[in-house]
Amino acid sequence: MNRGAQRGVSLWMVLAGIALVLIGSWQYSKHREVKRANKAGAEAIAQKEANEDRLAAERKAVEGRQIEAKKRQDALQVSLRAVDDLLARWVDAMRVAGSTSRVALATPVGVLQSIKREAEQLTVPPCLDGGKTELVKAMEASVEGYLIFMRNEAQLGNELAKGYFDQAGASMDAFKNARLACPVPDSGSVAQ
Repeated sequence: MNRGAQRGVSLWMVLAGIALVLIGSWQYSKHREVKRANKAGAEAIAQKEANEDRLAAERKAVEGRQIEAKKRQDALQVSLRAVDDLLARWVDAMRVAGSTSRVALATPVGVLQSIKREAEQLTVPPCLDGGKTELVKAMEASVEGYLIFMRNEAQLGNELAKGYFDQAGASMDAFKNARLACPVPDSGSVAQ
């Protein structure tokens, strides 16, 4: 081969080498770009998953608090219904005792004493602690008033019992005020 041809081939080889280097650089650049995009995509996906996990944890915490609040509310309502039911039974028993003759009061007073013992055992919410004390005092005064009325000592049963019934009324009013300060159950009765 002559020199001119060798130079032409050399030139073509140099140009081909430069083209290969340029193509290789372009391909490497493209490869790095894809790698960066993949890395950014992976980071975005990881960030999105972290946000979703955080939101799920927050949702779970809120649901847990809601469940606990619902349990407390349910327990409160059950407790208040128990108090309201006991009070309704007490009111009924008082009506029976109030319309029973002196000599036949033993049974109605026994029922009143039984309901009073139940009241002493009741577990009430904190909003009704003082009210429970007043309720029991009202019940004790009523039972004592009936017992004095039944004994009718010196024919003064009516007069001697009146003070106990007045005290019972005042304590019952205090209980009702305390009961009204507690939340009202959804479908329960309210102190009368």
